[in-house]
Amino acid sequence: MKKLIFILAACSFLTISLSSCRFTVGAGGKKIKGAHVVLVVSRTSSSFEADDLHITYKSKEQTIEIAKNQLVIDGNSYGTLNAGDVIDATDVDNIKVNDKPRKISH
Repeated sequence: MKKLIFILAACSFLTISLSSCRFTVGAGGKKIKGAHVVLVVSRTSSSFEADDLHITYKSKEQTIEIAKNQLVIDGNSYGTLNAGDVIDATDVDNIKVNDKPRKISH
């Protein structure tokens, strides 16, 4: 019983500790959850930070920032996001939100 409590406490600690950390994404690609959306990124090496308020993703090809329901890629606005949206950024030239192409908004 003591071992079970210890394991549950350790898992809870790790979950809380890693909830807003910086991670590196390797060759397998990644779904990044944060800011109440899911960001799907390419298979290139990259780094990101994510929590309930924002996602910041950086790779050689692009920089993506999601905060205050706004999608910004390489300094260009791609419009407003809603909770639960899925952003597909696996093709840097063809950004999709919920499987629909999204263009730079002015």
